[in-house]
Amino acid sequence: MEASTAIFWLQAIAVGAVVVWLCGAIFVAAARRKIGALRGELAVPVAPAVVIAHFSRAVAAAIPGSAFQGGLIERASDTEVRWTSSLGGRHRGTLTVNGSGKGSQATWEVQSTSGLILAARIVVTLGAVLVIGLYYVLHENVVTSENPAIRAQAIQMVQSIHLLWPPFLLAGLALHSRTRVNRDIQRAVQNAQFG
Repeated sequence: MEASTAIFWLQAIAVGAVVVWLCGAIFVAAARRKIGALRGELAVPVAPAVVIAHFSRAVAAAIPGSAFQGGLIERASDTEVRWTSSLGGRHRGTLTVNGSGKGSQATWEVQSTSGLILAARIVVTLGAVLVIGLYYVLHENVVTSENPAIRAQAIQMVQSIHLLWPPFLLAGLALHSRTRVNRDIQRAVQNAQFG
């Protein structure tokens, strides 16, 4: 491979790696902002005590794979349940129900912490170091080689992809966990009228 061709491929692959890295960094930053507090509300045609009782049973059941996996009720009253769970991170939530015997308005707030976001941030940082370091090593030692077979190894810059895709996976799993928590809370509140 000619030196100019090796430089072209090294730079082209490096630019692609930087674009993928930047997309990953933006995705992780957006996921981090979104993970914080989750709020929701739902009106149901049953008394507040029924909603509280049904929701408390759902948390206490601690069904594996549900938002209440590892669920623990910290406090319950006639109008409020405070709970924690451990699906895809640690979630601490409060469900408040107001209303009359004919209908209720349930509101919830969940604070989530996820090691997945921290891991994604670490991998994004390592990805930047890898792309810069690998580019430097290949540019200084491979592209400048007199041996055409060694110059052809500039294509090895593609190997940087191994540290560029995990942030998408980790942050995506954290977002999926958040979505699942919201869905399972809505389901538990909505099903109170049938249970």
